[in-house]
Amino acid sequence: MAGDQELLAVVERRFAELAASIDDSRRETRERFDQVDQRFEQVDQRFDQVDQRFGQVDQRFDSLEADIRQAHVRIESLEGVVQQVAEGVAGVDERLERFQAEVRDEFQKVRGELRQSYSHLHQRITALEAQ
Repeated sequence: MAGDQELLAVVERRFAELAASIDDSRRETRERFDQVDQRFEQVDQRFDQVDQRFGQVDQRFDSLEADIRQAHVRIESLEGVVQQVAEGVAGVDERLERFQAEVRDEFQKVRGELRQSYSHLHQRITALEAQ
Protein backbone atom coordinates (compact mmCIF):
# COMPACT_ATOMS: atom_id res chain seq x y z
CA MET A 1 0.00 0.00 0.00
CA ALA A 2 2.74 2.33 0.75
CA GLY A 3 3.98 1.64 -2.76
CA ASP A 4 0.53 2.43 -4.12
CA GLN A 5 0.42 5.69 -2.30
CA GLU A 6 3.85 6.62 -3.53
CA LEU A 7 2.79 5.69 -7.03
CA LEU A 8 -0.40 7.68 -6.60
CA ALA A 9 1.59 10.66 -5.31
CA VAL A 10 3.97 10.43 -8.29
CA VAL A 11 1.04 10.16 -10.73
CA GLU A 12 -0.76 13.08 -9.07
CA ARG A 13 2.41 15.15 -9.11
CA ARG A 14 2.96 14.29 -12.81
CA PHE A 15 -0.68 15.18 -13.57
CA ALA A 16 -0.25 18.45 -11.70
CA GLU A 17 2.94 19.18 -13.65
CA LEU A 18 1.20 18.21 -16.88
CA ALA A 19 -1.79 20.40 -16.00
CA ALA A 20 0.54 23.30 -15.20
CA SER A 21 2.42 22.71 -18.48
CA ILE A 22 -0.88 22.61 -20.39
CA ASP A 23 -2.01 25.83 -18.64
CA ASP A 24 1.31 27.47 -19.56
CA SER A 25 0.92 26.30 -23.17
CA ARG A 26 -2.65 27.62 -23.26
CA ARG A 27 -1.52 30.96 -21.85
CA GLU A 28 1.35 31.20 -24.36
CA THR A 29 -0.98 30.17 -27.20
CA ARG A 30 -3.57 32.74 -26.08
CA GLU A 31 -0.85 35.44 -25.90
CA ARG A 32 0.40 34.48 -29.35
CA PHE A 33 -3.13 34.59 -30.75
CA ASP A 34 -3.60 37.98 -29.11
CA GLN A 35 -0.41 39.17 -30.79
CA VAL A 36 -1.56 37.74 -34.10
CA ASP A 37 -4.93 39.46 -33.64
CA GLN A 38 -3.17 42.75 -32.98
CA ARG A 39 -1.04 42.30 -36.10
CA PHE A 40 -4.18 41.54 -38.12
CA GLU A 41 -5.78 44.68 -36.75
CA GLN A 42 -2.72 46.68 -37.81
CA VAL A 43 -2.81 45.07 -41.23
CA ASP A 44 -6.53 45.82 -41.48
CA GLN A 45 -5.84 49.47 -40.60
CA ARG A 46 -3.16 49.62 -43.27
CA PHE A 47 -5.53 48.12 -45.81
CA ASP A 48 -8.10 50.73 -44.84
CA GLN A 49 -5.50 53.44 -45.41
CA VAL A 50 -4.58 51.91 -48.75
CA ASP A 51 -8.27 51.76 -49.68
CA GLN A 52 -8.63 55.44 -48.80
CA ARG A 53 -5.61 56.31 -50.90
CA PHE A 54 -6.97 54.32 -53.81
CA GLY A 55 -10.24 56.17 -53.40
CA GLN A 56 -8.40 59.48 -53.54
CA VAL A 57 -6.46 58.34 -56.60
CA ASP A 58 -9.72 57.26 -58.25
CA GLN A 59 -11.18 60.70 -57.55
CA ARG A 60 -8.11 62.35 -59.02
CA PHE A 61 -8.36 60.19 -62.13
CA ASP A 62 -12.04 61.02 -62.48
CA SER A 63 -11.23 64.71 -62.16
CA LEU A 64 -8.38 64.36 -64.64
CA GLU A 65 -10.62 62.56 -67.12
CA ALA A 66 -13.19 65.34 -66.84
CA ASP A 67 -10.46 67.94 -67.39
CA ILE A 68 -9.21 66.04 -70.44
CA ARG A 69 -12.73 65.85 -71.88
CA GLN A 70 -13.13 69.61 -71.39
CA ALA A 71 -9.75 70.21 -73.03
CA HIS A 72 -10.80 68.09 -76.03
CA VAL A 73 -14.03 70.06 -76.36
CA ARG A 74 -12.10 73.34 -76.22
CA ILE A 75 -9.55 72.10 -78.73
CA GLU A 76 -12.30 71.04 -81.11
CA SER A 77 -13.93 74.45 -80.85
CA LEU A 78 -10.56 76.13 -81.40
CA GLU A 79 -9.95 74.01 -84.47
CA GLY A 80 -13.02 75.61 -86.04
CA VAL A 81 -11.84 79.07 -85.06
CA VAL A 82 -8.36 78.40 -86.42
CA GLN A 83 -9.90 77.18 -89.68
CA GLN A 84 -11.92 80.39 -89.94
CA VAL A 85 -8.84 82.51 -89.23
CA ALA A 86 -6.86 80.58 -91.85
CA GLU A 87 -9.61 81.15 -94.41
CA GLY A 88 -9.69 84.85 -93.47
CA VAL A 89 -5.92 85.14 -93.85
CA ALA A 90 -6.11 83.43 -97.25
CA GLY A 91 -8.78 85.93 -98.30
CA VAL A 92 -6.69 88.86 -97.06
CA ASP A 93 -3.68 87.41 -98.88
CA GLU A 94 -5.63 87.32 -102.15
CA ARG A 95 -6.86 90.89 -101.66
CA LEU A 96 -3.34 92.06 -100.78
CA GLU A 97 -1.93 90.46 -103.93
CA ARG A 98 -4.63 92.15 -106.04
CA PHE A 99 -3.92 95.47 -104.32
CA GLN A 100 -0.20 95.08 -104.91
CA ALA A 101 -0.82 94.33 -108.60
CA GLU A 102 -3.10 97.37 -108.90
CA VAL A 103 -0.57 99.63 -107.15
CA ARG A 104 2.25 98.27 -109.35
CA ASP A 105 0.18 99.02 -112.45
CA GLU A 106 -0.63 102.52 -111.20
CA PHE A 107 3.04 103.23 -110.38
CA GLN A 108 4.04 102.06 -113.84
CA LYS A 109 1.46 104.40 -115.36
CA VAL A 110 2.63 107.31 -113.19
CA ARG A 111 6.28 106.60 -114.06
CA GLY A 112 5.40 106.48 -117.72
CA GLU A 113 3.57 109.79 -117.45
CA LEU A 114 6.40 111.32 -115.42
CA ARG A 115 8.99 110.15 -117.96
CA GLN A 116 6.93 111.68 -120.69
CA SER A 117 6.56 114.93 -118.73
CA TYR A 118 10.25 115.06 -117.84
CA SER A 119 11.16 114.32 -121.41
CA HIS A 120 8.87 117.12 -122.61
CA LEU A 121 10.26 119.51 -119.95
CA HIS A 122 13.81 118.54 -120.86
CA GLN A 123 13.11 119.34 -124.47
CA ARG A 124 11.62 122.74 -123.51
CA ILE A 125 14.54 123.58 -121.22
CA THR A 126 17.01 122.56 -123.89
CA ALA A 127 15.13 124.71 -126.42
CA LEU A 128 15.08 127.66 -124.04
CA GLU A 129 18.77 127.32 -123.28
CA ALA A 130 19.56 127.16 -126.98
CA GLN A 131 17.95 130.58 -127.59
